[in-house]
Amino acid sequence: MQFHGRVQELRQLERERLRPRNSLVIVYGRRRVGKSTLILHSLEGQRHVYFQATRMTASHNLSLFKAALQQAIGGNPVLESLSTWAGVLSYLPQLSGGQPTTFVLDEFPYLVEADPALPSLLQRAWDAWEREASNLKLILCGSSIAFMESLLEEKNPLYGRQTLKIDLGPLSFREVRLAFPTWTPSDFFSLYGVYGGMPYYLRLLDPQADLKQNLLETVLEPGSALFEEPLHLLQAELREVGRYQSVLAAVAAGQSEFGEIVNRIPEFSSGNQLSPYLARLEKLRLLETVRSLDKDERGRNRRHFLRDPFLKFWYRFVLPYTSALEAGQAKAVYAARIEPEWSRFMGEAFESICREYMVRYSEELGSPALEVGRIWGADFDLDVVVDSLDGTLLLGECKWWEGRVGLNILEILRERRVKTPYGQNQPMRYALFSRSGFTEELVQHALEHPEVHLVSLERLLGEPDLRESASKPFDDL
Repeated sequence: MQFHGRVQELRQLERERLRPRNSLVIVYGRRRVGKSTLILHSLEGQRHVYFQATRMTASHNLSLFKAALQQAIGGNPVLESLSTWAGVLSYLPQLSGGQPTTFVLDEFPYLVEADPALPSLLQRAWDAWEREASNLKLILCGSSIAFMESLLEEKNPLYGRQTLKIDLGPLSFREVRLAFPTWTPSDFFSLYGVYGGMPYYLRLLDPQADLKQNLLETVLEPGSALFEEPLHLLQAELREVGRYQSVLAAVAAGQSEFGEIVNRIPEFSSGNQLSPYLARLEKLRLLETVRSLDKDERGRNRRHFLRDPFLKFWYRFVLPYTSALEAGQAKAVYAARIEPEWSRFMGEAFESICREYMVRYSEELGSPALEVGRIWGADFDLDVVVDSLDGTLLLGECKWWEGRVGLNILEILRERRVKTPYGQNQPMRYALFSRSGFTEELVQHALEHPEVHLVSLERLLGEPDLRESASKPFDDL
């Protein structure tokens, strides 16, 4: 797949590369999110040395790094004679030969795992580079989020020395859209509802095939690239993979409250045993804990959700049917289990997409968002709740329906508004998000009431709606 998006991150890296001073850039994020690709793309046409560490001994990684230096910059007798990380790091300014050069240490946590003293060695080298005003650029990259964030803590030798930090997240749906321009909005969001914005997953897809065929070839067929993806993610980062798998499976099955998860997994005899597992999964960006916005920070009204769209799909439609899939029944599983549940699955995914829209593009509805979340109670849910910079409170309802959304849905949203004390004194705005558009009556009402926003799939994507008017039947998306 062609490189798309990352405009802000590329701009940050370019600005840092051009500054006439030393730069220490920290880039991190979960596996598959495209960190290495971003860095290499930013350095195209620029003098650089890229080294990806492996889980090997310190001496072996050092030899490989020296080989990468020799290949990029040319043979150097002095470099060949250096046998320690301290010596090689101190010699980097001389290797650059006064030319702007960026050095990249990818999977930096592997280097430190083999040589725990490396951050201290880097600190000494950095301080020497500063005294020499060497204008050297160093990028440290890693997938171990906890470790990479620890580099920025006060206890770490490199504390206070980073000049740029990039916590890389998935691509936005508008960035992903660039790779699938011919897909209808409905089909595109169905794809995004499964694969999300993870570049590695998206590169596996065939834009010329439909969603079903892509699911069969990348996820559902045994041996396909993503057939065991969640297991590989957990094995790369964790011990006791079985328990973490059980937690994710419980949440995917709808056990979103703390007590429900404990009761679902007999191996946890108490909440105290479960808590570290939840915390670790959150740190890996696989799970999120969400509070209802009408509760204070100490409130217990919290729920747990899978953060990654692909994990939601996999734990719902792959793990429970592994035996049938292994037996070559992928098409049968799709027809019997996935297709009948698709509207429900996408209904939940669409809510997340609409909240993402409000986080990234809320100014398109009049005011940037300060906070985006949801509110729930015993007998109601508010899919989208937005505190806006202009002081208004926006409430949203999301409908992944084949039919058009009508005025009755707006009235239901207004009725739910009085069920929560949250933001009662704020001016109100409403947003209705619809897969299939809106009735003529609702469109007319919105024209007369500027506090009501109607958001179609095309508007989510920032694309023109080519359908002539709300009064004419919509094409079946």
